[in-house]
Amino acid sequence: MKLTNALNFVGSTVTVPSISDTALVGKVSSTKGYARPLKEVRALDGPITVRIVDVLHRLAAATAPQVDQTLYEVYKHWGLFRYLGLFETTKSRKVHPPSIKLSQAGRRIRGNQLRVTSEDIGIGFSIMLAEKWLRANGHAGPPRVIDIDVALANGSVRGQKVSKTGSKRPDYLLISDVPGRLGAFTLAVLECKGTTSRSVAYGQLARGGGQLDGVTIAAEIPDGLVTSTVMGTQSIKCLALQTSRPRFTDRSATTSLPPAPATPAIQLDLTRLDDRFADDSRANDSNETLVEGALMASWASLGELSGNRVAFQRWSHPSRAYRFTSDDRDGQHGSYVTGGNRHVMGQRKIVPLPGGLLEVTLGVDAEVDEALRAGSPSDVLLAQQSAGRRALENVAIGAEPDAAAAYGADGSVLHLRRVG
Repeated sequence: MKLTNALNFVGSTVTVPSISDTALVGKVSSTKGYARPLKEVRALDGPITVRIVDVLHRLAAATAPQVDQTLYEVYKHWGLFRYLGLFETTKSRKVHPPSIKLSQAGRRIRGNQLRVTSEDIGIGFSIMLAEKWLRANGHAGPPRVIDIDVALANGSVRGQKVSKTGSKRPDYLLISDVPGRLGAFTLAVLECKGTTSRSVAYGQLARGGGQLDGVTIAAEIPDGLVTSTVMGTQSIKCLALQTSRPRFTDRSATTSLPPAPATPAIQLDLTRLDDRFADDSRANDSNETLVEGALMASWASLGELSGNRVAFQRWSHPSRAYRFTSDDRDGQHGSYVTGGNRHVMGQRKIVPLPGGLLEVTLGVDAEVDEALRAGSPSDVLLAQQSAGRRALENVAIGAEPDAAAAYGADGSVLHLRRVG
């Protein structure tokens, strides 16, 4: 696929079938390894519309390395080069927007490489599904996606508040804003799977449902979503199931207690975030400290993404604050204007690829970047809300010729453009 065609494709809207019905529940519940009761998600049963550049952006944000990476390595890790020409539209005229399948280049991927590719792409699609699931449950905007194991390893989230109750944890913690309440959040968990076989997907969902029970937060099991992306040569399908409402566990007992009401919102005292690491005695005292740590870790990552040393060190856990690497990256840091007149602080690099030169701009909305550097925590949240509104406006404007862009609700920006 030519570079121009690939860029125009990933920036256009396509349709992906999504299945979440009682028939799926029946097939999964009869599969070996099924233990956690799962149910369908009506909002995810039927075709969903996505842009592949948004799927790649979600994959990037969820899996980007945290430290010691050059800009080129970050790009490579994000899968932009590997997956830019992976898909193409089908020839069917019955579906609009068109559905997708593997491109000619994608169909040349075989065996274990195809399985790994389906798992990678599955992360991006899973997060898109999770966003739709959370919106259907009344949450505001896309969630902040926190890799649970990474957060535990770098100290931003303490192990006592995120406990492993089974052999494995789910992949991600989802932190969502509560509409109309600045600084209030709800929690959920997400397990992502990917495969090339629908029969394998049933087993993945069965086992993944058990992994959703693998985390307790102050003895509470949060709502969870488990997904599997089935990547065949002629079609891409998403399967998804959810848990019931949260339950409370008694670790001295052999069984869980009866279902509890839906998880209440967690309201943070935003005035204390700047001094959070000064008083280590607060580290394990409540769910609030869990959300504080995860929220600040996401802000530190944005500071590193934009090359903002002050912001990175301000919001990082002390054990990580010295690891700022943007100064050493192989790219030009500065202020840029992308499509839709979006001002971005970050990195820009020209990459030679077959079919032309690709200009990659990777960074953070300028308003969010400034709030991270010098604003209050309330300023950061308000700037991110503003960036989320601009993201919707940019998508509504439409795609640029020979370009593709993805705008995260957290203020992150990815812009790709052919320049030669």
